Amino acid sequence: MSPRTAGQAGPPRAPAQGVVEVGVLVLVPEPLAGRVRDLRAQVRDPRGAVIPPHVTLVPPTRIGVRVLDDVVEHLREVASARAPFDLRLRGTRTFQPVTDVVYLAVAGGGSHCDRLQSALRQGPLAVDLRFPYHPHVTLAHDVPEACLDHARASMADVDETFRVTEFVLFAHAPEAPWEVVRTFTLDG
Repeated sequence: MSPRTAGQAGPPRAPAQGVVEVGVLVLVPEPLAGRVRDLRAQVRDPRGAVIPPHVTLVPPTRIGVRVLDDVVEHLREVASARAPFDLRLRGTRTFQPVTDVVYLAVAGGGSHCDRLQSALRQGPLAVDLRFPYHPHVTLAHDVPEACLDHARASMADVDETFRVTEFVLFAHAPEAPWEVVRTFTLDG
């Protein structure tokens, strides 16, 4: 299953008084995104097929459908006040023993991600984090140890820099796939 990305038709289908889950992401560009997708499939990480490779800015957050327009306006305001920046991904790390996650490390641009996520997690997206913010690209999550080791070794040579010019709001209603709601260009 993959997120629906056709157009920006608005919020996912949900009852008028329902709840949706939203997340705000910086998408990893090709060809690196393809390498990450292939690896996550190899290690049988079920989350890898649900959402594209990314750096999380706002983790999955439940909001009322009626608040979604406020969220979109808030994200538009934040994006209009922020300039594009370079993000460097280099090598692999793990969050073990806290969680069974192997990830690509952010070696440059992390402070930009931190300031951006802090601004985004205000107003209608004010949410406490379960763990301190740590920008990264997940390679394997909750898979057997041998798969974590494979993920760590397979991507240890990564050293890529790309320009972050936008972030994406994803959302989904209960039991529905993640969908792109809107893309926001950094033009501050």
